[in-house]
Amino acid sequence: MWREKLNGGARRIFDALVSIYPESMTREEVAEQAGLIPTTGTFGTYLSQLRSNELIEVSNGRIKASDNVFV
Repeated sequence: MWREKLNGGARRIFDALVSIYPESMTREEVAEQAGLIPTTGTFGTYLSQLRSNELIEVSNGRIKASDNVFV
């Protein structure tokens, strides 16, 4: 449901994290999987969008798909 509402980079991040759920990745690993640069504002914006919609969780420098996605 949520996947279709996401645009390019946010969708690629979401897909990368869903594919390894319940495991997590570092910011750098997520960016690499999504074909993005982890230090750009755009990457941060995508993460913020996903986090504010409760699609991802960030803890101790690791990012994972939220459990809510699979309920």
